[in-house]
Amino acid sequence: MAFKFISALYTDPEVMNLWQNGIQDVNYKVLDDGTAYYVDGEDASNFKYHQNTGWFMGNQFNTYVWNDGSKDANYWDKLQHHNDWAQYSPAYGFMWDSSEYSTQITALQNALNTYRPALETGSVGVAGVEETLQKLNDALYAAGLQTVMDAKQEQLDKWLDENGGATETPQSNLDTIAAAKEAN
Repeated sequence: MAFKFISALYTDPEVMNLWQNGIQDVNYKVLDDGTAYYVDGEDASNFKYHQNTGWFMGNQFNTYVWNDGSKDANYWDKLQHHNDWAQYSPAYGFMWDSSEYSTQITALQNALNTYRPALETGSVGVAGVEETLQKLNDALYAAGLQTVMDAKQEQLDKWLDENGGATETPQSNLDTIAAAKEAN
């Protein structure tokens, strides 16, 4: 039953809108332009349903565009067009086998743990950033960074030779790009 619900979040606009926005005309309303907005008496301070999670759970393209003043009713079409232009890396599908490098990886993590907090919090001050970055880089290379990078590159090169790399994308981007060029 749980899988049926999850599947419906990806395929059924009614379920996805319910999940994101609540009950139409009770928790939200559909405006004349086809976007969704609060019903009378609801606003950002008391709205109970707007999950703003369609981007990671379910298919946000099956929901009404939320009218927050920054998006028009064609927002999903524009976003889909943008997504269709994405290109996959030739390394798409490659998985590095790090099992022979656990000692170096632990040493690299220790180097990061030593210097990263000072850089992230700004506790070294602006004047100390360059010096701290240099210490971090020195510690990373002393911990085996070059060895790890070389090993990963070697595995990637072998994988590309054997697999040819990712030359096509699941979204058929080349067709989309060609169609867009013809339309313009």
